[in-house]
Amino acid sequence: MSAVEAERAQLENVLQRRHDLIPNLISVARASASHEKELIESVSRYQSESENTSDFQLKQAWEQKLGDAMTTLMRSVGSSGGSGVMFTRLSDEMAGSENRIAYARKQYNEAVAAYNRTARGFPVSLIRPFTGYPGEVPFFAASPDAQNPDKF
Repeated sequence: MSAVEAERAQLENVLQRRHDLIPNLISVARASASHEKELIESVSRYQSESENTSDFQLKQAWEQKLGDAMTTLMRSVGSSGGSGVMFTRLSDEMAGSENRIAYARKQYNEAVAAYNRTARGFPVSLIRPFTGYPGEVPFFAASPDAQNPDKF
């Protein structure tokens, strides 16, 4: 049973890694969306100020601010579809975690299969009830939703 326990511990380890990444992913996504929202509001405000002023020098100042804000917004939107570099990096980390989870799940299920074969075999099946070891250990089954994973 120790091989099953070791593989389960590894599986729980990679699951915890994913859980540790999720708050960071959410935080960066919110910050990115908030930052882009601020940029959009700045662009709109600078455009309005520029249109509503009759002073040419002031208009130039507003246009300069508008141009700078537009450049920043375009860079922000252009980088990773508007999500930002940190979001992309965290998305990559999440994808790596999902791959590690799939591998750990496979290793665990292989250890479970080996244990279950042994537990059902002769003479272990006769002695096992007296040793306290379980008859069969359940596999780590993927949920039906795992067939259609989220795209990051």
